[in-house]
Amino acid sequence: MKARKNQSKKWSNFPKELIQQITDVFQKEYLGKIDDKSLSVEGRIYSTELMLRVGLSSKTSIKWDNFVCSLDFNPAKENAVKRIHLCVDAIGSFMDHFFELKEKSAENESETTLPITWTEMTVNEQKVFLMYSTENADLEKEADLILKENKTTNKH
Repeated sequence: MKARKNQSKKWSNFPKELIQQITDVFQKEYLGKIDDKSLSVEGRIYSTELMLRVGLSSKTSIKWDNFVCSLDFNPAKENAVKRIHLCVDAIGSFMDHFFELKEKSAENESETTLPITWTEMTVNEQKVFLMYSTENADLEKEADLILKENKTTNKH
């Protein structure tokens, strides 16, 4: 998961309890639509940005459906939990749109289109940035581990 802002380098993960709560929300909300998929939730807190990714994967495909939200965050002035709830709302709307497009494309055999670069949108009268990707988060993590291992073993 790459940050939207170039200056966003160091992050903290969302607390595990919060990740579990967000996971529970999406599993309950999309019961029946994601039953054959695995749900993955990842959140990061940067110094000026919050990011949330909700991914759907299936055992039969290497491709994931990822819904990513980024928004500006000022920890001195804003409540992180309220901003994270905004991310959850934004991704929920984004996923609703995805499933609507999927149903229409099944009927019309047309291709679904979602923003694959950061796209500014308004949710609950607030600015958020949304993006869809098909990146396989598990493969990305494995590649990062391999690269990290190679970097440490190749030092002289």
